[in-house]
Amino acid sequence: MRQYSSEKRNDVQYFVGQEKLGLHTYNKQFLGVVGLQSFEDIVTKAIENNCQYVLLGANKSFIPEDGGGEEWYILIEQILVKTQLSVILSVNMADTGLFDYNRLKSHPKFHLQLYITSVGIENFAPDTTIVFEDRLWEQNNRMLYGMQITDAIKSENGVSWQAIATDSILDKKD
Repeated sequence: MRQYSSEKRNDVQYFVGQEKLGLHTYNKQFLGVVGLQSFEDIVTKAIENNCQYVLLGANKSFIPEDGGGEEWYILIEQILVKTQLSVILSVNMADTGLFDYNRLKSHPKFHLQLYITSVGIENFAPDTTIVFEDRLWEQNNRMLYGMQITDAIKSENGVSWQAIATDSILDKKD
């Protein structure tokens, strides 16, 4: 269950907060959108709450293979083209092969946020290597990228769950 400013909940559809991750999005007011919601509702809630950004796929809810990938692209493109809002899309690193980044990368108001879930990452040995593999088994092997875990988990890159718990719930699922 995620902690918000007022309570812990799993059934949230919309929330508002200050972005704590990302160089270009840091401290920007955003509307968090959990799951695939309507364009009209998103824009209305973003404007009513003075949000500059819309965080789509919040709370690990962008699942392109389950729920219609095309609907996600249409929603993102509508927000980027028809409004002044910027979009942050939160995508699980494991789903990047299911997501067509080329379709959205030319939009200057689009920001991709990749996440990797790891339990107890701060307890791993400092010389642990994180490897990003740029391929799927059925594709040609293009590149491997590696970094020491200490480069990824520097305290200046981290945000505590308590810092994020300041987000305010707007709407819950019925």
